[in-house]
Amino acid sequence: MNQRVYHKYTIEFITVVKEFVKLAEQANNYTAQQMATLLHRILPLLYLKATLLPDFNQSSEDDYMDAVDEHSYNYIQHQYEELFGELDIDITLPDFMVENHSQSFVSLAETIADIYQDAKNVLVNYQTGDENIMESALYHCKQNFETFWGQRLLVAVNALHYLIYQQKEAFENIKPKKQEDFNTIDSSNWIITQMQKQRKK
Repeated sequence: MNQRVYHKYTIEFITVVKEFVKLAEQANNYTAQQMATLLHRILPLLYLKATLLPDFNQSSEDDYMDAVDEHSYNYIQHQYEELFGELDIDITLPDFMVENHSQSFVSLAETIADIYQDAKNVLVNYQTGDENIMESALYHCKQNFETFWGQRLLVAVNALHYLIYQQKEAFENIKPKKQEDFNTIDSSNWIITQMQKQRKK
């Protein structure tokens, strides 16, 4: 038995991941204020559990699969753009985050989709029960947490805190956010697109 994939902290992390994924996929079941509150509560816990993960090895037979394709990513982002409307605020990224990626700001909906992508990927792979796939998925998830989605999570929590405690009245009458049509958005420079292209090489 692979002790790392069944480690106490690994199981706790996957448990929180499962709850986050379930919540993220149910945007239509909540009001914007309810969802903002729930995300504001679960995201810090997800971050904490990720920091406690043990080190994993990348399997030589890397059968890790992407459970979230570009369409699924776009769908989740679009759901939150519609839910939050004009409260889907653009978050200015710190300089050290901009150095690694071309964007200087990111929308709240996009940060949620970014976190969802890695969470769903690791969950689906972990649930295969194949220890090589499980460890490989955990390896990728932890690596991405350290370099990408962990940072996105922190800026998302900051934005949610602002909305919940300083813009509470805005939730009462949310107007749609002006945006491009979902089917015509140019996603060629999105992080998920670049990551998928790298995996295919």
